[in-house]
Amino acid sequence: MGLSVYEAAMLAQLVAALPRRNTVICLGMPNLDFQVSKLRQWSREIGGHWDGPGLQATARLSAPEFFQTLGFEHCLALDISAYEGAAIVHDLNRADLPAQHHGIADLVFDGGTLEHIFHIPNALTTVHELLRLDGLAVHSTPSNGYLDHGFYQLCPTLLYDYYRANSYRIVSANVVNRYPRVRCEPYLADIYRERGFRHVLRRLPRASTFFAAAKTASSTCATVPMQSYYRQMHDQTKQVYSNEMPFSFTAPSPKLGSRVRSLGSKVQRRGRALIAELQGRIRGE
Repeated sequence: MGLSVYEAAMLAQLVAALPRRNTVICLGMPNLDFQVSKLRQWSREIGGHWDGPGLQATARLSAPEFFQTLGFEHCLALDISAYEGAAIVHDLNRADLPAQHHGIADLVFDGGTLEHIFHIPNALTTVHELLRLDGLAVHSTPSNGYLDHGFYQLCPTLLYDYYRANSYRIVSANVVNRYPRVRCEPYLADIYRERGFRHVLRRLPRASTFFAAAKTASSTCATVPMQSYYRQMHDQTKQVYSNEMPFSFTAPSPKLGSRVRSLGSKVQRRGRALIAELQGRIRGE
């Protein structure tokens, strides 16, 4: 589980509006694999203001160090066991989070955990219970092109419809394509029906949902949503998508050297596979 540099840049913008930044709880502690200079660059690309003053350009931050640059005093991990040092040991398949952990988080960050949890409703209940009033739930979860990565690939409509039905404020809803180039587009309509499957195949072959919702005084966690596409058919209403802080960006094309190195790696992998296949035939396997 990791936190990409563009997700970190988006997170920096999202949390700037939080009224309180005391505690962030990560659903599993994410790994960061980028240099400070890259985060500064991406923050500028998306119109953000993260700078990390005093940090060397080549430095690589841990997740707690990164969240500290955003103003958080505490960065805790929730995990199924303590083998990676999680401060809160809890199975997200269960809806019995101990009471002492209720309402302690200003931010709950799911950087690729939800798709690995079989009982998603219980996991979302835990997120709700962890959050303080006005706290922010942020999910980055696979939506397309991640076959067998986890139990599920989660469509944007799942998170949007669940949080909307439970009276959360939708802060940011986006779809991020990760291959062959990183491209982010706001989630403003039913993608499959409004743009068609060809758009999904052409523009979103390896996509994830980056989503943020804020807990309000009327927020709940037990309301079962109806998919918005069908709800508006039955109610004869038009779905209006709110998206306070949408993100839209496209990564620059990789430089020639990067493309050549990538092609060279592919050729090497293919060559090794062919050699292994030939050796197997010679041995009669």
